[in-house]
Amino acid sequence: MDAIAARIFLPEVIFLPGESNPDRLDDSLRTGCFVAGEENWLALAAIQRMVEPHPPGCLTLFGPPGSGKTHLLGVLCRLWKEIWPGCSVISLPASEYRQAFVEAITSRHTLTSRRSWEDADLVVLDDLQFLAGYPAAQEELVALLHAAERGKP
Repeated sequence: MDAIAARIFLPEVIFLPGESNPDRLDDSLRTGCFVAGEENWLALAAIQRMVEPHPPGCLTLFGPPGSGKTHLLGVLCRLWKEIWPGCSVISLPASEYRQAFVEAITSRHTLTSRRSWEDADLVVLDDLQFLAGYPAAQEELVALLHAAERGKP
C-alpha cells in the first residue's frame, strides 16, 4: 500500500493501512473524504490514470454501494477542471442522461444532443444500472463510447 500511496496523490483522499473501516473515522475525516484502503486502491489508481496525459478513452468503476465510486467520480471531475481549465465536463447520474435522451428524441434534436456529448472533453455517468430497461438509451451510450474510442470527430 505504501508504494501505491506514494504514487497516487489526490486531494481529499485518506490512506489507511490495512483494512479501512469508515465507521471508525470521526466526522471531520468522513465528510468530503475518500477513504483509500486495500479493497479500493485499484479504483483510486484508475482515477489517477484519468488525470494523467493521454488518459484512456473509457473508465468504468464497479463496486457495491457505499464503496466510494460516486465520490471518486466527483474528485475526477474537479481534478480534470483544475488540470485542464476551460475543458468541457459533463457529469450527471445515468437517470438524468436517460431523461435528456428521451427529451432529445421527443424534440427531434438527437443529432444536436449527440454532438454536445461527443464534443465534451470528459463525460461522467454515475449509476449506470438506471439505464437497464432502456435499450435505446443504452445504444446511444454505446455510440458515445465508440465516438470516444475513435477520438473526437
